[in-house]
Amino acid sequence: MIERARENTRRLSSAVALHTGGFSEISPLVEGVSGGSGPFDAVFCLGNSLVHLLTDAELNGALTNFRSVLRPGGVLIVQVLNYERILSEKKELLGRREAGGMTFERRYAYHGETVTFTISRGGETESVTLRPLTQPMLEGACAAAGFREVESFGSLAMGVFDPAASTDLVMTAKRSTPI
Repeated sequence: MIERARENTRRLSSAVALHTGGFSEISPLVEGVSGGSGPFDAVFCLGNSLVHLLTDAELNGALTNFRSVLRPGGVLIVQVLNYERILSEKKELLGRREAGGMTFERRYAYHGETVTFTISRGGETESVTLRPLTQPMLEGACAAAGFREVESFGSLAMGVFDPAASTDLVMTAKRSTPI
């Protein structure tokens, strides 16, 4: 994705600084950008990425870093899959399709507090351990990291969140003002 962003930046002759790093590296990256051009109005964490953080400490560290680069009143927008629905259904086979003479399969295996996500493509298999974050878990973690006005939605279009039916959980939270 970074390479594609670089290509688009070149194609559009835009002056955009692109950096890669983990959740815990956001504050140092921002400090090094244009002499510390933050704080920012918004941080977006999309693509079900927070569920790769397997402990409370890792999640708190990420959310604290997000908060540190936001101005007071700045907004965090997080999108993860709706794990309340996923955990209630406990489907193992998420999908199978044929394309270009290859079979693609996506599967979950459930292990208490974690889920193993496996994708198989033409005989090759990759797996990753995920920590399903439910609405109450993510809401509590946001509050613990210093966010307020936490709201939940069922999509990026800000539709109503239904724990039993929504595909996604989208959460917005504001950075609290300094005391």
